[in-house]
Amino acid sequence: MVSNFGDLVLPTLPSYWTVEETVQWILQNGGTKEILQFVQGQRTGGSTLLSLKIYDFVFPTIGQRIRFKVALEALQERELDEAAPPAYV
Repeated sequence: MVSNFGDLVLPTLPSYWTVEETVQWILQNGGTKEILQFVQGQRTGGSTLLSLKIYDFVFPTIGQRIRFKVALEALQERELDEAAPPAYV
């Protein structure tokens, strides 16, 4: 199953993303060249990205840090929402 992530169409659960899909998402969400080098060099897919915290990355400006933090936290929240079993009433 796939979903829209901004202009990207990627697997619904970010934990299933490949390194290339993770790179696409990072590019769209203000990741720095250092983040891209780290992700590509370490072959970091979606499941690893979800486990990282904002302080694991270096940013040249506080604005970039905040924008990426908001995007990463939204992605982590989406993973939890999508992976949760359906609630029955």
